[in-house]
Amino acid sequence: MKDKAICTIITRDFLPYALALNKSLMTYGNVELYVFIADSESNEKIDTTENIHLLYIDQVCREGIGKSIFEKYYDTDIDRFRWSSKTVLMNYLFDTGYDNVIYLDPDICFFNSYEFLFDELNDNNIILTPHWRSTDPFENQYQFIDHCNDGLFNAGFIGANKNASKDLEKISKMCLWECTIDHERGLHDDQRYLDFLIIISEKTKIIRHKGCNVGAWNTVLNKRLLNHEEVLIDNTFQIIFIHFTKSTLKEILFGADEILYPHLQSYISDLNLFKTTPLSIDELKASLVTPKKKESFINTLIQKLKGKIGI
Repeated sequence: MKDKAICTIITRDFLPYALALNKSLMTYGNVELYVFIADSESNEKIDTTENIHLLYIDQVCREGIGKSIFEKYYDTDIDRFRWSSKTVLMNYLFDTGYDNVIYLDPDICFFNSYEFLFDELNDNNIILTPHWRSTDPFENQYQFIDHCNDGLFNAGFIGANKNASKDLEKISKMCLWECTIDHERGLHDDQRYLDFLIIISEKTKIIRHKGCNVGAWNTVLNKRLLNHEEVLIDNTFQIIFIHFTKSTLKEILFGADEILYPHLQSYISDLNLFKTTPLSIDELKASLVTPKKKESFINTLIQKLKGKIGI
């Protein structure tokens, strides 16, 4: 039997993100990374680095629920095919002999040791990271509503041991039934289904280390503070990993999370090691601002400057 593995899902153009993820994993630990390339088959050769195992459609989705999910989503919505395949991929790795598997979105980067997450799977079958959004509608009604709409847990992280195989299969079936955003019916892609795991499995544990899955969704509840040149969450928790989604990038570059700017610089530096065309911070900013938002941002900046110089 094999002890532990981490897995992620990408399309071919996202390979640099998987390689940057792997670099951070190897900096703070030692683990096998499996990368499911969701738009390729095994007869396509893709270059990568050591310590990474590439998986393809004809391996992960050759039968069962994985095949059904492929047939339903692949030709019409590659994103929902990827999102619906997370628990399929985890069960595929259990079938190959792994005891403990953690799924991560490819736009995650680690900044401290993560070994304790695998240790949690010794006594728990499933581990999840909450969004840590505001639970006070008077403090932040928008995050409160997002909690109700999007689910309690972030789907960029799912940890499980082999005993959770049947529980994960139930999530796969839910995704096969429907993977869509329809808040009137209580649906939010694969993410909302994770809430069921607390009911399905008595051995589901919520990871309460607030340095896990740091992102735009927890800027209100989880305060970032600089302590002796290290950013701590609530002045207690080291940052374990940051989830660099578009919303997180916007908060760092334009919003309330600029304290994480050095972490973003480090991440972009790692990412550029694997990109054919390096990405600059200015290019990243430009890609995140739509014309209307750019006009609003410029107008706000002008008003601030006018106030400073007394115009």
